[in-house]
Amino acid sequence: MTIRRVSATLSINDNDKQIIATMKKLGVWHRMKEFSIIGKGDKTMMHDNYIFHWHSTAGDSGYTAYHSTDKIELLTLFAKIKQKLGGDISLEPVGTVH
Repeated sequence: MTIRRVSATLSINDNDKQIIATMKKLGVWHRMKEFSIIGKGDKTMMHDNYIFHWHSTAGDSGYTAYHSTDKIELLTLFAKIKQKLGGDISLEPVGTVH
């Protein structure tokens, strides 16, 4: 699928290579790498205008990234992901103070 626009402000990406590149650019890749271990449950991280979700099912693991310019939309989606998929969550785990 790669990137799919869901609304005027929300897009979803399921291309692991692109998602990892985005996480590296944002400075959260090492934290997510530690956070997301196969078989240790799904993990969801929110950073800036992104939600990164790790699916930990052996044989079907991978990332999904959500991007929105609307913080309320993103926080609402983050809560829905947590409620539906469970797993561990992390809000703004790392980043630079500007």
